[in-house]
Amino acid sequence: MSRVGVSWVAIGVSLFLLLLKLVVGFLTGSISVLADAVHSSTDVVAAVMALLAVRLSLKPADDSHNYGHGKFENLSAFLQVILIYLAAGAILLESFRKLFNPVELSFVWSGIAVMGVSAVLHGFVYFLLRRQDSLALKATALHLLTDLVTSIAVMVGLLAVYVTGHSLLDPLLAIVLTLYVCFSAYQLLKDAVAGLVDASLPDVDKQNIEEILESLDGSYHRLRTRRVGKVREVDLHLVVPGAVSVAEAHQLCDRLEERIGQVFEESVTTIHIEPE
Repeated sequence: MSRVGVSWVAIGVSLFLLLLKLVVGFLTGSISVLADAVHSSTDVVAAVMALLAVRLSLKPADDSHNYGHGKFENLSAFLQVILIYLAAGAILLESFRKLFNPVELSFVWSGIAVMGVSAVLHGFVYFLLRRQDSLALKATALHLLTDLVTSIAVMVGLLAVYVTGHSLLDPLLAIVLTLYVCFSAYQLLKDAVAGLVDASLPDVDKQNIEEILESLDGSYHRLRTRRVGKVREVDLHLVVPGAVSVAEAHQLCDRLEERIGQVFEESVTTIHIEPE
């Protein structure tokens, strides 16, 4: 199955589970199931982002977007995170309301069954995505892995409510899960904003680039980095001996671009040559 096809599978499964959890959450009255549904919405966002990343990586730069279309992914992620925070805020308000005014849950076993189905499907899609040669899809796989864990946690929480009869466990678990969703969304928000404001690459990525540059003869300065979508962009000034021919300098640049491309799956390297 192609990367685009796998992305559509992830979106379909995430949407199905989101709708199923919403229906069962309202049916049972379980606020923890509804909180997990909000978390599933972040899975939909992650899957859509992965699909956009794969499709946009195939779309070349054009006259209106000379540097490509990668930042549309960041903009989409930013807007979706805002929606996730609004939904999480509504869940927290309802959780605190039920914390002080507890209600008896209905159809608890329906919620337990849905969480079991959620765990199985997320596990299946996780292993499917992990097999793909795509950083975006592997990142989505890690996101689904966190949802698998929370689905199991909700299932255990509902079992505890059923066994003990203490319905307060439900809003307490919902508050914990919603805060976890907010934390996950914050990480996504930071990545989105970093791309929009052209933040430099993480220190570990810059260190890998510097090790490649220092392994070759010559010096460099004005090293700049950024990430646009999946693409890591690197530009620098490379200082070479004045006696080096244009052809030799070009070959050196080709070697550098190839080495950097081996470290990063998708990258664009721009090198300005200066005489020593």
